[in-house]
Amino acid sequence: MNLAGASAAAQLGGTGGVMELSCAITLPNIIDLELAAASWNGTLAFDRWDLQLSWDDGRVYTLLAGSVAVQDDVTP
Repeated sequence: MNLAGASAAAQLGGTGGVMELSCAITLPNIIDLELAAASWNGTLAFDRWDLQLSWDDGRVYTLLAGSVAVQDDVTP
């Protein structure tokens, strides 16, 4: 999919609220997502996420969506 003219937005959501993920598009079709460690406080409860693309002409397309499972770190 050619992403020229598109913008990307991704979120984690659930009972803990919503957290935005940083998105960057590299043409023609690469999307990088980042969940910055500084944005995570470890107490939020998320159970879903999605990645949406939007174009200037009003089209919105959900590219990915799914469930989230957050687990405690296993490395001391």
